[in-house]
Amino acid sequence: NKPCAEFVRVIETRKGSDVVAIPQALWINLNSLITGQNDSLKKTVEILNQAAIHSKNGEYSAWFDNFEQALREYRTALLKFPEDNRTGWLEHEAMNSQKIIYLNMGNQALTRNDFSQAAVFLHKALLVDSLFAPVYTNFGLLYQMRQLLDSAVMSYQKAILLQPQNIEPYVYLGSVYSGKGEFAKALDLFRKATVIDPACPDAYFGEGYCYAYLGDKPRCREAFATAFKLGLRNDYRQIAEELLKL
Repeated sequence: NKPCAEFVRVIETRKGSDVVAIPQALWINLNSLITGQNDSLKKTVEILNQAAIHSKNGEYSAWFDNFEQALREYRTALLKFPEDNRTGWLEHEAMNSQKIIYLNMGNQALTRNDFSQAAVFLHKALLVDSLFAPVYTNFGLLYQMRQLLDSAVMSYQKAILLQPQNIEPYVYLGSVYSGKGEFAKALDLFRKATVIDPACPDAYFGEGYCYAYLGDKPRCREAFATAFKLGLRNDYRQIAEELLKL
């Protein structure tokens, strides 16, 4: 019938796209439409059902920070696909989820100051996708925390190049330059950050911090006032208040 034919057409034309995995309920509906029909199509739907279930299990595991289990589920989903298949877009979704999980595992290791373990997981994310910008941001954080500032700068610059609308590497790179006393470079980055996200208090704090050391008190007060209104975190607020007294 027409709904079945249209759905099959979509399956056949979506290979390699970034379409989100179609819910399992839709596979069941398709199954009911093709009962007693084309055997190869039924086999494809069975593969999709199995892969979708494991992908969904991986998603649920990741929600509860059970990343090792999530990885096992996604790897199982990938193994369900034959070499020549019409489900490349679902395979893409599973691969995409794996790199995000590795990124999150790297984040967790960074919060524990376990730099060697963080590097392992971040490298694994890059093996899945070498152009995954958030990994370079996190490598920048890793290097910055270890005071390897030249490496941090290169990582943040790579992240900005790959994903210029992500505010985080601008703010982090600005903090590296301000820490080195290169306030003009830092200020340029913080300004760009406020354009990308005008509601980011850390970006305005960075602006105010640079203006304070550049001797521009009016702009310093203005930037800090904006940061305060946006809910600047307490430790940064204390630094800002001390600078405003100078």
